[in-house]
Amino acid sequence: MKKRRRFFFKEEKPVEKKVCKEHVEIALDIIVDETGEYPLLEELSTSGQVKCEFCEADATYVVSSKK
Repeated sequence: MKKRRRFFFKEEKPVEKKVCKEHVEIALDIIVDETGEYPLLEELSTSGQVKCEFCEADATYVVSSKK
């Protein structure tokens, strides 16, 4: 009897990290590890209103998975 392979495709949720200049590399690594794909790096236009996810500095970038 042949074994059937089952493929489960989980729904991918977009991953997004708002970070300061010091933590951009860490956020890039996390996105690649979680999604297995290249991340997108965008500069925040609302600088000063959003805090970095790793420290209390103002976030300057958004690192995210493909949209």
